[in-house]
Amino acid sequence: MQRWREKDIWDYVEQEEIPYNNLYKMNILQTYPKKLDILMKNNESRLIELEIYVNELLNEQIQKVKRFQAIFLESIGFKIFTPRTGCMMCPFPVKHGYMQWMRLNHEKVYNAIKREIGWDKVILMIQPIKQQSIEVLIGSKMIDSNKKFLIHEGGVS
Repeated sequence: MQRWREKDIWDYVEQEEIPYNNLYKMNILQTYPKKLDILMKNNESRLIELEIYVNELLNEQIQKVKRFQAIFLESIGFKIFTPRTGCMMCPFPVKHGYMQWMRLNHEKVYNAIKREIGWDKVILMIQPIKQQSIEVLIGSKMIDSNKKFLIHEGGVS
């Protein structure tokens, strides 16, 4: 077990039907690779074996995959965000897709964090990210008013 890779661990988990935290079923496909049609054709049998719908993947309609599926997709060029099992409201992984993941999987918690706690404003203070990136992460348009960013609740268009 000392030399096991993550793939080996997930193969074993699946083989032995070991229960695991549902967070590992919520990996987000952040970026689809170029030449997707060629990748799908070359890996079709493995994708089917992993229970990934090839046509949906080809049409970029899949957003969430299980961890063992994500490991394979990463190996062929997909960019994947994998949630962690730490504190749900910690803002530090925001630049890695955490806000996007929260919005897709835990909308009520996301809205509470954003509106009630003011997490979106905290992000502006602690993360040196471009405005457009922040808008995508928080799902809202930012308006520059008197040199202070305000969050427009209408969302990003």
